[in-house]
Amino acid sequence: MGTFAGKCQRDRTSGTANFSASVPGYARSRHVRARIVFIYFAALASLPACATATRDRAWLATATFERTQLRLGPRSLSAGAELPPKISLRDGIDSSEAVAVALWRSPALQAELTNLDSALADFDEARRSANPRFSFLAPIDPRQLALVLAWPIEAIWQVPLRTKAANRELERVAESLVQIVLNLERDVRIAHADAYVARARIAVLEAIAVAWRDAAVVIEARANAGDIAFADAAAIRAEATIAADAIVRARHETVIAEARLLALLGAPWPELPLLAPRLVGPRNVVTRDQLVAQAYRQRPDVRAAELAIHVAAARGKWERARVFSLVATLDGQALSGQRKPYMSIGAQLEVPIFSQNQGGIGRAEAAVAKAGYLYAASRIAVAMEVTAALAATQRATTSLVAFDSVLRALADASKIARLAFEDGAESYLVVVDAMRREADARLRRIDLDAELARAEAELARAVGGTLEPETK
Repeated sequence: MGTFAGKCQRDRTSGTANFSASVPGYARSRHVRARIVFIYFAALASLPACATATRDRAWLATATFERTQLRLGPRSLSAGAELPPKISLRDGIDSSEAVAVALWRSPALQAELTNLDSALADFDEARRSANPRFSFLAPIDPRQLALVLAWPIEAIWQVPLRTKAANRELERVAESLVQIVLNLERDVRIAHADAYVARARIAVLEAIAVAWRDAAVVIEARANAGDIAFADAAAIRAEATIAADAIVRARHETVIAEARLLALLGAPWPELPLLAPRLVGPRNVVTRDQLVAQAYRQRPDVRAAELAIHVAAARGKWERARVFSLVATLDGQALSGQRKPYMSIGAQLEVPIFSQNQGGIGRAEAAVAKAGYLYAASRIAVAMEVTAALAATQRATTSLVAFDSVLRALADASKIARLAFEDGAESYLVVVDAMRREADARLRRIDLDAELARAEAELARAVGGTLEPETK
């Protein structure tokens, strides 16, 4: 007892830390335990960094190919060919080849695809814990050496929730980009149809103009022979002039349509090559309900709207987890006159008395409600788009069938009227009326082809890319 008391008396002159030093195992074991506990919490806080993203460029390329049977181009055209493989211009470029070129080299599409890179960067940021903070006080004058390492370990429960929300947002962005690809496919097919029809109208208008010029020659000859009045021949000359002006207007419209298509394709050529007509295969009879159900299954924007609900819900859980903030500390203090610090652990806890993150939680709940309404609105919009596109397709198909027979009848009627006029059996008014009817029908037939191409492009986009081969 006397020895122990004497040691305690010596400790009163040098401080309580000298008592620990007199028991060598005590200070050392406490120092080791502090480091072990801190390393344990640090390891837990760094675990979320091992999370992996569920979407990337490879996933986007696969999803695009599954829906379009076409491939996205490289991020830079310098890294690959300017045109996708298997694109030949010898037989003209059809609408599917035009879509392949656009997906391969469109700078506007590549600009949209960078949103995926941004979402991946946000995910990488979300899965990483905050950096520890280190403070150091040098032993100058009477002050002792002090080391403090603070680590925000709320990441143990906050970062997994934040990572889940970021991954859901990444999935939403990826699905939205697939929809952008489908929108571009629709736009290119429509622009190809417009450009093809614009060129076809020129050919038809040139043939009509030749017919009016021939009729004008016949009329002039009849007028010079005294069979009809010169005033009557003026009407035919006017129709010939109108037909010539229609060709000029059609050529300007062709330039506009081709410029629009070239812009969508990423301007691979100074001017468009020969355009091939679209391939028309057998059309399956599919009901509206079947198409709407297919659209609900495979429309990327519907899936993105659904994922937006999960994003908002995951963020809500994260906001609730932010009520508490905990920082682990590793504090090292050196005894006076010594350089080796003795470590101890501690914690700093934010006490949620006045604020429990009500604002963040309220905004998250509002986001969940908004996402739910937008999802319901997207389903309504999808049903409307499918209905409208299907009706437009059926309307164009029905009109095409009708005009095939009407056009033949009008061509026969125009030919009979010209022969009757040349024989003197009919007035020139009958010829003019028959020719005008035939010209309008031929132009309408071309427009119906374009209308059907546009409607089918809209329908394919409305159902999510590809019409399933369902028949009844």
